[in-house]
Formats: sequence, C-alpha cells, structure tokens
Amino acid sequence: MQLMPRTFADLKKKNPELSNVMEPRWNIAAGIYYDSTLFSKWEEDRQFLDRMRFMLGSYNAGFSTILRAQKLSRKKGFNGRDWHSIKSVAPKVYRWREKETLGYISKIEKLMRNSN
Repeated sequence: MQLMPRTFADLKKKNPELSNVMEPRWNIAAGIYYDSTLFSKWEEDRQFLDRMRFMLGSYNAGFSTILRAQKLSRKKGFNGRDWHSIKSVAPKVYRWREKETLGYISKIEKLMRNSN
C-alpha cells in the first residue's frame, strides 16, 4: 500500500498496534483499515460499485478532493452520488490530477472483470 506519512500517523493514533509502515504486514493492515474507513464515509445512498469507486478515488486523490468533486457535480446539476457525476466534472475540480485517479479506478475495474 502507498500511504502518505501523515495518513499513516493518523491511522497509528487510532491503532497504536500499527508498528512500522515499512513492514509489509503493518503496511497492508494500515491500508486495509484506511480503505475500510473511506468506504464507510461514503454510506450515502449509492450502489455498491459507485461506493467502491468513491473509496478508491478517495484513496488515490484524497477524500477532500472527491468531496470537492461531489460538491461541484451537485452545483452543475448532477446528483453527486454516482461516479458518473464525478467523472463529468473531474477536469474542472481544482488541483486534482483526475486522469491519474480515473485511470487508477479503471485499471482496478478491468482487473476485477478479468478475475471472474
């Protein structure tokens, strides 16, 4: 997992047993915990696949970036609950390298389809 040092420090405050981010077992444990907290933040009424996309987008771009995208999408008349509405405004979201995030999510979705 790739966790920013500040993110790992925040996770460690809530989970003191997380030892060293450079040790694979603690790195993976921290990543799983972080993803689960992001997933639970997107509880608003949305389909599972969209919720997963919001979680992955938050992991890649940062939770606040996806919140900004959601706010902008609602301002533009979208509902903000589905990933399509986020993709529609992505290029207009301030300080978001959206191509990286959208590509990241797309790659994961392809891997999921191919594993079935």
